[in-house]
Amino acid sequence: MLILIGRARHYLRVQSDPIRTIDPVRFTAQELMRLAALRNGRVRRSLVRYPDYDPFFATDPVPEIDIPPEPYVDPLSALDDPFSGDLLLPKWGIIKPAATPGITVGGGYARIPIIGGGSGVNRTFWFNAFDGLLLNQACPLNFDARVYAEARNAADDAAAPTEDFKIVGLSALDTSGPPYNYVHVGFGSNGTGALQAEHKSTEDSVSHFDYIPNPSGAGWLRLLRIGQIFSTFFGPSQDGPWTLINTVNRSVATPAMPNTVALGLMTYSNVDGPSDILGRFRDFTVRTPS
Repeated sequence: MLILIGRARHYLRVQSDPIRTIDPVRFTAQELMRLAALRNGRVRRSLVRYPDYDPFFATDPVPEIDIPPEPYVDPLSALDDPFSGDLLLPKWGIIKPAATPGITVGGGYARIPIIGGGSGVNRTFWFNAFDGLLLNQACPLNFDARVYAEARNAADDAAAPTEDFKIVGLSALDTSGPPYNYVHVGFGSNGTGALQAEHKSTEDSVSHFDYIPNPSGAGWLRLLRIGQIFSTFFGPSQDGPWTLINTVNRSVATPAMPNTVALGLMTYSNVDGPSDILGRFRDFTVRTPS
């Protein structure tokens, strides 16, 4: 009531009525209702359409207009990138930039080649105590990240080579390492002589991985985080249907992952020297899990 009286006094000071004078401490029930409407914004919205409407002395009902609610925008959608331009957006960071001759964007794709893998100074090999290249953005929990990815031959964009360990995909990394802690999902070869969809969880530089055959070396990848539960999937479209590769609970497979991780895209190889693997990506999206 004191708030309403204070608003009434202010209103009467800035908009006096020469015909009618009222005591700001004594109001009719109707005037108190109009003061409440003024406080919750109904009258203010009405005055946009009815500038001559007096919320204190009118006898007609308070006019209302329908204002549609603002559409919900998921804050994690700020991380999205359709790669629709010709330049890599400045919101991306690059871990180990010397490991690539250059990330290029064009035709709706980001292309991530690498100089070399294995154990050299420019290595990009995400396994055990090795690290590599990661195009990334800081992402808080929880998240549902998706991207279309292709493991290709760097020389001619044909199907990816099937020998050795060469993967392109999505990764969530604890940037405080070494030792290294991350979870990733990707397409490529992993020493089986065939193309696979791979899940990997690395805990203090000790890697564990599983895989499911994916002969095309291309498709949609999905990395889902709910707290310390990370699940990896692949599928034929951005909306699935999804094939689960594996789920890991990082509160059990210690150490736990931090609340904010470096989330993004990787290309790696275990071969020393020039590499013949290329990662092609489009339509990177991140959402809060529903």
